[in-house]
Amino acid sequence: MENNKLKKLGKYFTKGLLTGVLATALMAGTAGCSQPAGGNVIEQDGSGNGGNGQNTQPTYYINEEFGGQRFVESNADWTSYDINQDTEFETRYTNAKTFMNQKVNALNQDLQYESSTLGKKIKTVLNSFNYNQNIADNIDANNLAIAQVFAEFEKNLSTTTKLNRYRATYHLLAANAYNESMGDWKNAKGFTTNKEITGADNSFFKLELKNAGNLNYDDLTADNNKKAKEIMNEELTSISLNTGIDSAVLKKVVELALYNESLYGLHDFAKTNDVNINNALPNRSLETLYDYTVDEKTNIQSIDDRTM
Repeated sequence: MENNKLKKLGKYFTKGLLTGVLATALMAGTAGCSQPAGGNVIEQDGSGNGGNGQNTQPTYYINEEFGGQRFVESNADWTSYDINQDTEFETRYTNAKTFMNQKVNALNQDLQYESSTLGKKIKTVLNSFNYNQNIADNIDANNLAIAQVFAEFEKNLSTTTKLNRYRATYHLLAANAYNESMGDWKNAKGFTTNKEITGADNSFFKLELKNAGNLNYDDLTADNNKKAKEIMNEELTSISLNTGIDSAVLKKVVELALYNESLYGLHDFAKTNDVNINNALPNRSLETLYDYTVDEKTNIQSIDDRTM
């Protein structure tokens, strides 16, 4: 089965939820440092005038290139009986939706006069981005939207090596963005995402690194993922030259995707803390967005074949 997975380049077996044993172990490991998590609600009027309407955001939020977002503060622990987990989650999710909507609106402004084929597609998919009330529905719909754009990105990378450089660095940055939103449980070895990158299930990722010109994980992640970020910028520049759309805009699209990876981190953190989530998803895996993108590329190719 492992060989079949590698041949299909990432068709992993479906990953389930964290087992009760893992969840219990994680909770036991953090219970000793329990404290109220706190968090400010982001104001939404957008006037930017300090206390009179400024878009304030939680102090633990980060502003980092390709870094995702820390939708759960690094010392968060909702295992205490003194904390209402549902309330803590709702506060974080309200903040996260507001933050992401602001990013969508800003990107729409950047694309206001964009006439390229890719620019028009980005504008179209933004209309279906982050509009659901339920976090699981939002994450999945966002992935479906992002896949349409990522399929176009991949069409415009000219070699297999460049394609794998782009994919491998995205998968690494996505895992980092997910972990940013896992509080004290970030990088927990039992989570599917971390098994896929550095753990027992990382065969596909290792193959991606090899096919990307023998990229080295340690080199990519040194100095806060500096090399991975450089490669992502290089490949976005290549896509920009092939599509006529500004690489700065493409970068914002990738960062929006990474914010959705962090939103998945909030989802999994809440689920492990016994928050009841409607339509809860399996724990995050790189296969979901990857498979959506591959399916979208197949659809595009079918359309191209019919119009030749």
